[in-house]
Amino acid sequence: MRFQHFNLTFDEINDPNQVSVSFFGGGLLVGFQAILRNRVSMEVFAGPAYNHANLHIEEGSREYYDLSPLQGFTARGGITLGIVF
Repeated sequence: MRFQHFNLTFDEINDPNQVSVSFFGGGLLVGFQAILRNRVSMEVFAGPAYNHANLHIEEGSREYYDLSPLQGFTARGGITLGIVF
């Protein structure tokens, strides 16, 4: 699960904007971890995720904000490297 909230302010000469954006989402990850030479850990993970965005415009126009690429079902994945101690 994840929740993020941002307050954004843009001071354009003819069009000031003050916006708050909230994201809520969750997903499921599966992965694999390996310890290399007893010193380095490596993880590989992937899985589906779902995100929903809520936009609140306090001042300005909505035409600048398209949140559709940040919403819906997506895939997540990654690789991490670390030092074992």
